[in-house]
Amino acid sequence: MKFYESFLHKLYGRFFTRIVFLQLTALYLVTIFITAAFAVWKQFSDIQKLREKESFLFQEQIERCEELYRSLSVASLHISSMNTLHRFVLASPEEYYEHMTFFAQDLKRLSTPYRQNDIRLFVFREGDEKVVTDFNLRTLDYMLSTEWKISSEQYERIMRTIHSGNMPVYIVWTDYYVFHIKLQHYVDKYAYIVSLLPLSKMQYTTTDISYQFTFDSQNAAVIDLRSNPPEWSTDEQTLSDLSGLPVDEISLSPNVKTGQLLFRSRYYDVVYWGQSEQNILSNFPLLALSLLGILGPLLFLLYFLSVKTSKKIYGPIQALAQIVLTSQEIADTQTDEITQIAVKIRNLKEQNSELERRLEAVSHDILLAQQKVSTGQIPKEQEDTLQKRLTDYILAHLAEDISLRDIADEFGISLSYMSVLFKNKMDSNFKEYLSYQRYLNALSLMQENPEIKIKDVASEVGIHNVNTFIRIFKKYSNDVTPKQYLGRNRNGE
Repeated sequence: MKFYESFLHKLYGRFFTRIVFLQLTALYLVTIFITAAFAVWKQFSDIQKLREKESFLFQEQIERCEELYRSLSVASLHISSMNTLHRFVLASPEEYYEHMTFFAQDLKRLSTPYRQNDIRLFVFREGDEKVVTDFNLRTLDYMLSTEWKISSEQYERIMRTIHSGNMPVYIVWTDYYVFHIKLQHYVDKYAYIVSLLPLSKMQYTTTDISYQFTFDSQNAAVIDLRSNPPEWSTDEQTLSDLSGLPVDEISLSPNVKTGQLLFRSRYYDVVYWGQSEQNILSNFPLLALSLLGILGPLLFLLYFLSVKTSKKIYGPIQALAQIVLTSQEIADTQTDEITQIAVKIRNLKEQNSELERRLEAVSHDILLAQQKVSTGQIPKEQEDTLQKRLTDYILAHLAEDISLRDIADEFGISLSYMSVLFKNKMDSNFKEYLSYQRYLNALSLMQENPEIKIKDVASEVGIHNVNTFIRIFKKYSNDVTPKQYLGRNRNGE
């Protein structure tokens, strides 16, 4: 176990003992507990702060919208009480334009304070093509298409609802405006008093918090022409489910979700709804918990794997130390086993260098002796006929893919000896001699048959690559190609 203990000692340091490890574990668990408690407290605190902020924003926006609705209603009431309006509506055809002019002047003066909130005022009689505005006279078609941005179908729907509902006041929501329409009845005539403001005035915008704010109503006096009506909440809560909400009071959604606030208006049975899209969980405590939760198991896993690794990897090294080292060297506590084994091997290598040199010399002597034995395989009287035998063998196998080893095997001698013997007897090495014999054979074939193809000549002489054949042919023919040589033979040159 000495080696195993020394390895752990080097891996974790001299101060990483079992007691220290237990202390670190206890510290880690306490840190986890404190961080978890702080995260819970921080989360509840953030929820409370967010609820207070959302409630404040919601209340602030409601008060703005309620004030705007009240301003629309008050403007209509002021117009409806004007004497010049009565004279204009009841005027005879002869006095129509005169009374219209007086009423337009009064309407312009009345509209001055309302324009600060972007409220516009309009009046037109039933059946008239003219609309008296707070700044000029316009045709009804122009007002619908250009100023109010209402299609003829939407206008007809509004008129049908007003005449069938028999109510004095209507609210109309479009994608652009909020209309307050008051119906003024004069015996056999009707006047429509319209006050409007941009829908954007009732929408909430902020860069501080991501917050939704919308409104809706089931009241018959409210006509909703918005192309994207609001979606109330994630639990598919409808307006009919909110009929029990108290008027003029902020309420939480029935599912008690943080950030869902409701308010029933005192005007026209409108219900406001606000919901936050902001993540109320604190990032820092959760991040700290996540890191600690991951780091702890990783540390335990690293400790476990390091122990297992040290046993598996360095166990054989410890066994090797017991074989290589002496008892005295193993007992030495000044150096570890790996260093001692390295020193031992280095010393052995230095001590045996002379033996290695002697082994090399003996191997060389054995090789020379083997070559001498191989040389003696061919008697002296047979060496004179060797040249003819080599030539006959090569010519017989010229079309084949032969090598010097094939010839050595055929004659029963070593490859090295055959290489020396071939050069001595043939005055050329085997490769050069074989290439030249193939060239001579190719000349013979082309002289006998001038119409033969070059690739067939190459195949007949044992060269399977045409480019290699052309290169060899040019080498021995003074750069004359096989094609040029065949051409000369055909021309009788």
